[in-house]
Amino acid sequence: MGLLNIGEEAEKGSELYYEAHQLLKRAPVHFAGNVEGREVILGTADVVVCDGFVGNVLLKFAESVIPSISTMIKDEIAAHPLSALAGLLLKPAFRRLKRRLDYAEVGRARPSLGTWPAPASSRTAGPNSKAIKNAIKVAARCAEARVADSIREELKKLEPAAA
Repeated sequence: MGLLNIGEEAEKGSELYYEAHQLLKRAPVHFAGNVEGREVILGTADVVVCDGFVGNVLLKFAESVIPSISTMIKDEIAAHPLSALAGLLLKPAFRRLKRRLDYAEVGRARPSLGTWPAPASSRTAGPNSKAIKNAIKVAARCAEARVADSIREELKKLEPAAA
């Protein structure tokens, strides 16, 4: 678990982030410390904790990266005949990579979660039936696994430690 912040040092960010860092450090979880935005996609932490505003900005940005880079790669491949040939050879690899990273394909497999009143999985991009279907599947799995209840129970255990 990591705390999304502007630097790796414990004292970085606002007082809220400093306090969150201290709580997570004492929590009965594997806390990797602060993680910066660039580390989120690298998988430095399986769970990234942040407030809803920052999380929403991060998700919207992440959803824009793949289509943007895909367009740039296609433009570069089309710019030269030799690149076009290499692009044909690499097409299966690009397709596999897109499936791994496309939010519509994975249904926000790393959902944004709230704990009150129930788990939330948000979908921020335009209408896309595959994205909606897969997001609903992920939300249903979270609800069936009672993820929000588990988070609430674990947070209640931390309350005496925080006082």
